[in-house]
Amino acid sequence: MKWILAVLILLASPSLAQTSLGSLGVFEVQRSNLPAVLDSASDVRFDGAHALVFTARGLGAARASYDGQTLGPVQKLMPEGGSDGVLMAEHCGLSMDFLAVASPINQLLWQSRKDPTVAGQLGEWGDHEHAPISFFEDIDLRGDRLAILGLMRSANGMSPDGAIAWIGRLGAKHVELRPITFSTVGKGASPENLCAFTMVGKIRFMPDGRLVVLPGAEPGVFVYSADGKLEQTLDTAAQGLDLRCNFDEATRLRFGSDVRARFAYLNQFTTVDEILPLDQGPALILRTAGPLGTRWDLVAFDRSGATRKVRLPITSTSVQMHLRGDACGDRVVLIMREFLPERIHPSELIEYRLETKVASPKLTPAPRGEVN
Repeated sequence: MKWILAVLILLASPSLAQTSLGSLGVFEVQRSNLPAVLDSASDVRFDGAHALVFTARGLGAARASYDGQTLGPVQKLMPEGGSDGVLMAEHCGLSMDFLAVASPINQLLWQSRKDPTVAGQLGEWGDHEHAPISFFEDIDLRGDRLAILGLMRSANGMSPDGAIAWIGRLGAKHVELRPITFSTVGKGASPENLCAFTMVGKIRFMPDGRLVVLPGAEPGVFVYSADGKLEQTLDTAAQGLDLRCNFDEATRLRFGSDVRARFAYLNQFTTVDEILPLDQGPALILRTAGPLGTRWDLVAFDRSGATRKVRLPITSTSVQMHLRGDACGDRVVLIMREFLPERIHPSELIEYRLETKVASPKLTPAPRGEVN
């Protein structure tokens, strides 16, 4: 039958899989309050299929076994404070080889996972030789490759070349950074500088080695090859991301000291809480706050730039709630936490499973006269 042959050819076509996005399903696996020691968790990474690594204020970096339902005992990997600890444990980067932990300001520490006593440090005041970063908005690791989104301090002022993202390779003590993403306004990177306190920018390695940079304070999502070459620019305006960082210096100083004023401004816009490294490409978790609280959507991109969007089955009555998370295959773990000095709601750990349903092609059977 000719029409049956046509169906078989269509189903075997590789282009069909690339263009038929289908739908994306999100299914809750478990949801529970984090233990008290992790209530201030600010970042999380899968460590294989059966463990998680967290950064948490007041604790540092810690690892716990995880069977998909319950966390095991918490094992501290890097302390917060002290001569060998990070100033404030905020951002986490993890690979099989290294653990990296960054404070929002001044300091990033890393250690070999084979020998935790082998450690390096990036970013001390006055140390311009080794590319100090004055503000870490986000970090990530893949093998020994380090990626940073933030602002660089120099003797000539903030980000004198306009760079806002860098890549480098970790060594025993130091890392040499190479800028890859630059502010649209050039010298000073003023949008990033004005909105740095919001931490809406994200950077994440994909499973295939590509790197995704979302400045947050400026439009666009930038996808780089494994060797740091720009491959693709994705549109953020189409997703309703319209954060504007165009206020004056006095407002920036007020937002920097008044956390509630800062969140009130941020809550006027849809922003990105996280980039998830899915196998097919990056997925943005979009955050929207309103009179009834906070909700989130997940927008997944494929290599062509086409998208699937689905509402996450989670809401909060708090307009100060945010998500941080990671993905491993079709598994997604999220921390839901109020990023406030005094929190009303407990922090939670949530796991979702993603399911992609590929759309079936619409076929027109051949006329009956052609069926043999």
